Amino acid sequence: MSEQKTYTAEQLVAAGGRLWEVAEKNMRRVYFNSLADRIGLSVSYYKTGNVSSASLNGEGISNTSARKILSTLEFGKIWYDLNTNRFETKNLGDYADEIIESIENDLNPVHPEPTTTEEPKLAKIETPITITRTERVMITGTADPIDENHFDDRETAGAWLKQHVPQITDAHLDEIFSTDETHFEINELVNRGVAAYTAQVVYQITVKQEVAND
Repeated sequence: MSEQKTYTAEQLVAAGGRLWEVAEKNMRRVYFNSLADRIGLSVSYYKTGNVSSASLNGEGISNTSARKILSTLEFGKIWYDLNTNRFETKNLGDYADEIIESIENDLNPVHPEPTTTEEPKLAKIETPITITRTERVMITGTADPIDENHFDDRETAGAWLKQHVPQITDAHLDEIFSTDETHFEINELVNRGVAAYTAQVVYQITVKQEVAND
C-alpha cells in the first residue's frame, strides 16, 4: 500500500465518515460504514430476508459467497485515527486495502488537466439510470413486554412493526402484508419488514452524455 496521507476530521466526514470521540481517553476516530458499496458488492433479498441474487463489481456471484462477504463486512471495522493519522482496520481480511483505497479515492478526487485545445460544440443528452444500494436496517429492542410471539390482526402487527423497525412506513406495510393473512409471527414479521425497506433503497440519478455535433 502507498504511504497514507494526513486528513482532517472535516475531510473524512465529508467522504462519508462518522466522527467518534472520547475526551477523557484522548481518542478521536472517524468510522466508515456502507462497506459493501466500497468493494462493489450489490445484493438483492427475498421478503424473508434471504439473499436472492448478488454481484461483485458487476459480475454475478453465488448467494453463499455473498453471505460470506456480508458476514465479514458486518463484523469488520475501519476507522481513521486522528491521533496517529492512519487508517486502521479490524476483521476485514483481504478487503481492508480495497476499502481504504475507495475511501482515499473519495478524499483525493482526480481532476482532469486543463487544456487549451478548442473543443467541438457538444449536445447534451440526459439519460436517467437507477442505482440500488444496501443499507443496514436498525431494529430496536422490544422495550414493552409481549404476551405472545405473534399477532392475530394486521393493524396490531403493523403498529408493532413500525415501532420496532423505525424505517418502515405505511407504504411498506402494503408490500409486507397479504390481504388474507390473519396470523403474524414476530420473527417473520421483522424479516419481511427489513426486506421490504431494503428493496426500496433506490436512488435515481441522471447521467449527462455529451455528443459532438456534426
